[in-house]
Amino acid sequence: NGDTIIKYDHDIGKAVADIKKGGHVHVHNVKTKRW
Repeated sequence: NGDTIIKYDHDIGKAVADIKKGGHVHVHNVKTKRW
């Protein structure tokens, strides 16, 4: 929780909920750092 999410070498946001390895990453568990 709170870890940076990396996709294709780009920082796309931070985890707002626990995500298991191989788990689904979507709006319910990731918050963008853009704003």
